[in-house]
Amino acid sequence: MRIGSAILMGAAIPSMHYTGMMATHFSVVESVEFSAVDTTATYWMAAIIGLFTLLLLGWTLLASFFNEQLSVQLVKTADLKENEERLKQALQNQEALAALAKSRSEELETAMLALQKAQFQFIQTEKMSSLG
Repeated sequence: MRIGSAILMGAAIPSMHYTGMMATHFSVVESVEFSAVDTTATYWMAAIIGLFTLLLLGWTLLASFFNEQLSVQLVKTADLKENEERLKQALQNQEALAALAKSRSEELETAMLALQKAQFQFIQTEKMSSLG
């Protein structure tokens, strides 16, 4: 796409130049009285064009700067949202793991109590069998 645009602009510039040159006709003037030509108007026109050009360039540079800052802020915002989602997911996983650990702990506690009870019964049985 860029190559095509570059070729088009490369062809358009000389085409416009030569078209304008063919449409221009120059005539020779025998004498020109320079005292009758008002040159102050041309200086003002040059100053206005120069000032307008500088303002336009400054405006463009400011817009470019703020566009870059906005892009940076958008990237940072997207990163923060992504990190926030990761943190929420990690917290949910941590809560699930805590609940799993609690249930396993309760199961182990129940199994330990059952083993203690069985051990106590075994000891009682051994005592009774040794007595008689």
